[in-house]
Amino acid sequence: MFKSHSQAIYELLGADQHAAHAEIVPVAYAEHQATGKPLADVILEAGYLDRSEFLQLIAGHLGLAYRQSIDGVVTPELAAQLQPELGRNYGVIPCHS
Repeated sequence: MFKSHSQAIYELLGADQHAAHAEIVPVAYAEHQATGKPLADVILEAGYLDRSEFLQLIAGHLGLAYRQSIDGVVTPELAAQLQPELGRNYGVIPCHS
């Protein structure tokens, strides 16, 4: 997950004012540097954050809404507006809020 975005995630977590994140950033980043694993994978596999918390943090930083479930919000018309390659590359889908 987010293989080439470790530096951006490091900066995002470092800029976050939540005390729990301040404690995990140096430990997770050191493991990322030692193992070469993406920082997101280190954070999730170690259980520092669960996937939902992590994605909420990323979405909030980007000014986007995060939805745990997309049941009923993706219509065929919306799905048709997104090029399949773009959706696969970025893991995104259009939805009504």
